Amino acid sequence: ISPYVLITPNATRRKQLQQSKLIAKKELDDLKRWKEEHRPGPIKLTPQRLGGKESEDQARQKQQMVLMQSKYQQKHKREEYIRTKKAAEEAEYMRKKEIQREKAERLEAKKRQDEVQRRKMYSEDQYYKTNELLNRLDLGLPKSDSCQIVNRGPESTAW
Repeated sequence: ISPYVLITPNATRRKQLQQSKLIAKKELDDLKRWKEEHRPGPIKLTPQRLGGKESEDQARQKQQMVLMQSKYQQKHKREEYIRTKKAAEEAEYMRKKEIQREKAERLEAKKRQDEVQRRKMYSEDQYYKTNELLNRLDLGLPKSDSCQIVNRGPESTAW
């Protein structure tokens, strides 16, 4: 027994491959023929005088000037962009600052209002306490004469 296996060729498969090769070759030939038939013709342009009346040196100087101007224009554009960006940032900053100022003013007004309310409550409370004290003192004194001086003797004087 040999270590090699011999596979016999498949005739139908070989025939199909050869037919597909022939078909592909025919399609490529048809494509080449179609491209040749549909190739665009020569371009016909009206003759123009190129370069104008100026010399080569003048044209190069003009080109260099245009280049320099474009550099300055780009620089100017960049500066304008930065300026507008800074202005927008400044406007945003001022808007935020205004909002904070309004908040602070509202807080200050609220504090003042609270202080007024507190003082009002304090004065009302003081008024009621004073009246209560006076009422208690009035109850302790004789009602006939409120200005009467009571003489109690030497032991009652604190001096």
